Amino acid sequence: MVDLYATDKVKIILHRASPCSVIAAGIPLQRILTNLIDNAIRHSQAKTIKLSYVCNPTLHKARISVTDNGIGIDEAIRESVFLPFFKKDTSRTGEGSGLGLSIVQQLVNVYGWKIELLPHTPTGSEFVITVPLA
Repeated sequence: MVDLYATDKVKIILHRASPCSVIAAGIPLQRILTNLIDNAIRHSQAKTIKLSYVCNPTLHKARISVTDNGIGIDEAIRESVFLPFFKKDTSRTGEGSGLGLSIVQQLVNVYGWKIELLPHTPTGSEFVITVPLA
């Protein structure tokens, strides 16, 4: 994913802890990450995205996150961003269809994973996916 997005205009910073294997269908996980990274790039101010994963053998889960440095998402609408056709800024009709995050939510639900949208301080948002370890 890092190589796929690495350009002069976008910087992906990869943070990974110790390697681990997860129980995850590769194509759906790639689609989820693609949608989250595309969304982060679209809304990030400096076009610097952090992609990280951390394994937690105690909880038998891995945590994969995509963090941007955009303006962030107000707490009042955090759950709404996963609804089909939702757009935070309705005045911008040309940026995306409003389906990317709803597709992410649907895939996460199908595979029994978990997704959270967290505020990233001082600015930006962090999407965290939790998947089981192999």
